[in-house]
Amino acid sequence: MAGYQAEGTRGRDLQEGVKELKIFGKTYRVNAEVFLLEGLSGHADQQELVQWLSDLPAAPKHLFLTHGELAALLGLQQHLKEQLGWESTIPQLLEWVDLPL
Repeated sequence: MAGYQAEGTRGRDLQEGVKELKIFGKTYRVNAEVFLLEGLSGHADQQELVQWLSDLPAAPKHLFLTHGELAALLGLQQHLKEQLGWESTIPQLLEWVDLPL
């Protein structure tokens, strides 16, 4: 497995050695040897995200932080406020937001 596996995901379950996974209500036996490849990720880190955002020509009207564990999201939210002066929202699961057109 390459990259970080968030808590509560099947990837994390596999990483931690579960013997069965439930997928769409059906239980499957894990019949694989699972290895974690450290140092590989398909995601940018906080510094890379802030750099990318700071290159935007203008601040976004609405910025939602939706991917990652809460502690990391809160850290990114604080960093964006301190570095760029931007407010952001960390929505709750299944929260709906009406955005003006």
